[in-house]
Amino acid sequence: MVTTAEATSAIQSYLLTKGLTVDYGWIDGTDAATDGVWVAGSGEDMLYIGFTGVEPNGGNGENCLSVGINDILDFICDGRSDMQYTLC
Repeated sequence: MVTTAEATSAIQSYLLTKGLTVDYGWIDGTDAATDGVWVAGSGEDMLYIGFTGVEPNGGNGENCLSVGINDILDFICDGRSDMQYTLC
């Protein structure tokens, strides 16, 4: 679970050093139970998420969190989207 802006920046910097310039993959978090209420896999509330701009914008259809080089976003977590990687 990403808990600070500094952690988000560190992940984004790492992605850039690896040449990854697109939205990359799932980080712990879902709002599947209640839209807009994000919780970690452990069940604890996520107090920091780091959304920017228009995110989250998926309503009930996008219930997982992804990190990219510029933002944190919600995405479809059905295993069929283009974001099938997990960041640990």
